[in-house]
Amino acid sequence: MALKVTDPSTWRESRLSTPEGPISYWVLADWNTYFEQFEDVNNQTVVSIAVAWDDAGAFKSYALGYAQAAGGGATYLDRFTPLAVPWATGQYLTSLRKIGVHAGVTSAGVPVLHSPSDIYDNWPTFEPTDGMPPRIVYSAVFSCPTYDIVSQSSFVGAGSPRELKRFVTRERQVNPRERKVPSYGFETAEATPQIIPEVGFIPYYDYELYYTWKKIPLALVPDTAIANCLLKVNNATFDYKADGTYGKYRVGDILFKGLANRITPYRGPNGEWLVDLAYTFSFQPGDGTGNGQLKVPRNGNTWILVRQRGSSASPKYLYQSADLDTLFQPEP
Repeated sequence: MALKVTDPSTWRESRLSTPEGPISYWVLADWNTYFEQFEDVNNQTVVSIAVAWDDAGAFKSYALGYAQAAGGGATYLDRFTPLAVPWATGQYLTSLRKIGVHAGVTSAGVPVLHSPSDIYDNWPTFEPTDGMPPRIVYSAVFSCPTYDIVSQSSFVGAGSPRELKRFVTRERQVNPRERKVPSYGFETAEATPQIIPEVGFIPYYDYELYYTWKKIPLALVPDTAIANCLLKVNNATFDYKADGTYGKYRVGDILFKGLANRITPYRGPNGEWLVDLAYTFSFQPGDGTGNGQLKVPRNGNTWILVRQRGSSASPKYLYQSADLDTLFQPEP
């Protein structure tokens, strides 16, 4: 049954569960503004949502989502995930735009007349009613983010929660490389070959990985971890596999190269300071047995682990190691 603000029998509430208690809202059956769009990179649903005037601030905070410190020494964030479209996979609330205001209706279905108030320096306000409360009507846009969103309960309940599971975008590119080998020279391919006075090389490749951790409270940026992990390789398996298990990359195959761009704070929907942390990594698969970043290619497509000359008693490899998971852990 469609909602009619003057007919109390049609008042059907939806509820947004929050730590402060449920917040009521109404999805309006306005087919003139309802909108759906499905395409490769821009699925959207747009619908009108009415929220009680007194609940609008809290609704905006929780429906658009936010993050804060989880407390208790947790290595993850406490995230309240955005409101989702119940029947569309991966569509979450990304925008609320006010398109109307209603002063409310009494329990008898009589519209309330709005009277201006000077409580907030001439900004509009409305008095409560005994029926349908005064409401703000929003155009609510639901779209598909470029990262996975996981509810806090599912995230924590899965055990060993890692922020790499959510709010992280991933990009990569392959890079052709050449390793100079002075002892590996060239000669002409003739019956009587002539030596070419150039340093030889061995071709190989690696991958550049770009991870962006999204919507991180500015006060929780892991500055210590960034400094400790810079130019170090992973001392444990790293990142999630396609099947959801952890350990996509072997030990020693990932090198943290630093930040891909400047840390630029911006205001979130609730006025909070947020940042997106863009990290750059190098992935060297080598021979597929791990420690790719600590090995060098040899002729014949083989790889060999190397160390600093004379360090056999206490090997000094090409790079030190660190726990790269800490790059995705908030720091107080």
